[in-house]
Amino acid sequence: MCQKPHSSAVFAEETYGIPPEQVIGSSIKAKYEIHDGKPVIVKIPELDFIDDKAGKPVGIHQHIGRRPIFAAGNSDGDFEMLEWTTAGEGPRFGLYIHHTDTEREWAYDPATPTSASSPAASTKPPNAAGSSSA
Repeated sequence: MCQKPHSSAVFAEETYGIPPEQVIGSSIKAKYEIHDGKPVIVKIPELDFIDDKAGKPVGIHQHIGRRPIFAAGNSDGDFEMLEWTTAGEGPRFGLYIHHTDTEREWAYDPATPTSASSPAASTKPPNAAGSSSA
């Protein structure tokens, strides 16, 4: 039985001081049970959702119930989150950080570190400055 936050939340709190309730990350399912006469939440070995690719906007929706006005990402796994964020009405901001310095960081996209061939690096969001809408 485990009632700790997911590992992304623990890392974010220890590293950046962000409280676990403000972090959305991959999670497994949990259920309510009674142990020794006391109610507990028990994690079960089933995925609830994976916080990557199309799972990111789903996780955001499940946790905050609305489309964000700002999102930032640094890999192809963030594309759908950035697409979901910037497709909303009104002012929106999606920040994609494309790693090009392999000495201080690693390359996330499938091509070379300085390539713009990844979907997230080469696609302009729907309401980005200079994009046309039909």
